[in-house]
Amino acid sequence: MTAWRPLGVLLGAMLAAPPGAALARTLEVGPGRDYDRPSAAAAVAEDGDTVSIAPGEYFDCAIWRANHLTIVGEPGGDGVTITDAVCQGKAAFVIPGNAVTVRNLGFARIRAPEDNGAGIRGEGSDLTVRDSRFVNTQMGILAASPHGGTLHVAGCQFTEVGESLTGRSNAAVRASGFDLVRIEHSVFEHARGGLDISVDEARVELVADRFSDEGGHMTGPMVGIAGGALLLEGTTVDLAAGAAARPGVVLVTGDDATALAVRGNTLRDAGTAATPLVRNWTGQDAVESNNTVPAGSEAVTDAGLTWHRVRATAADVRDTLFALAREARHLAGAVLHRFL
Repeated sequence: MTAWRPLGVLLGAMLAAPPGAALARTLEVGPGRDYDRPSAAAAVAEDGDTVSIAPGEYFDCAIWRANHLTIVGEPGGDGVTITDAVCQGKAAFVIPGNAVTVRNLGFARIRAPEDNGAGIRGEGSDLTVRDSRFVNTQMGILAASPHGGTLHVAGCQFTEVGESLTGRSNAAVRASGFDLVRIEHSVFEHARGGLDISVDEARVELVADRFSDEGGHMTGPMVGIAGGALLLEGTTVDLAAGAAARPGVVLVTGDDATALAVRGNTLRDAGTAATPLVRNWTGQDAVESNNTVPAGSEAVTDAGLTWHRVRATAADVRDTLFALAREARHLAGAVLHRFL
């Protein structure tokens, strides 16, 4: 019986492993390799695989359907850049798979017909993007999870993101449907419009990031959060003399917000010194400590909350009246059609 014990241990380990783990492969991408471009590897990738991409510029896009993938750019040269192509009219990488990690990649010059071309379009849950660069794209990461989970962005750089030809409010990172959105040690600079970050209905953790407005094309908040919760910690914000006036660097709205913590951040304003770090329009009290802001500014303020709620109520009433008017026209048309 002793001779069979190693086989039993091996079988037990295989049964305990995640689906596909026992057969996980490394798919190598690059000139002269088994797969000459990322899309070729994406077409055959299976759950648990690792895709390793050689340095170089790839005029390609890919759809990653497998789960538990790791897609990594190898070091060397100028790194890996995915550029100038979109799949499904959406993004350079479209990721419907769950629990996918993207690491050490660059995305550049991404444009889409609907004016929201992204480096990465996340359509699954639990997406991680680490140590990657997004340069001159309409959006950086556009992610909507159907099943909650986490969007984790770490050590990334977003430069010259947000351009729109139709007036869309694009963002470097836009997320919805997640339970948690954590963005840490990342840089947002030289935005061309829209917001740096926009998140709906999630716990948002922004930790040790750096935001800058060099006086470009941004208006409104740099970060917009609707509902959920906020932790803003150890983050630095630089507003140049030409930066647009805005209600706050971070604007938090939503009556269902649960908790707000703002601590250890630094705001440097070379302009009017009147922009608050966080404008809190949730009605929830915010806990703030050890923030550094210019004289005449505030770390957290709820100024304008009452007016915001009046406008929101008026908008709801307007939308209801428009809906009733459309229904009345439909009924009147049906009656006329029946009797005339």
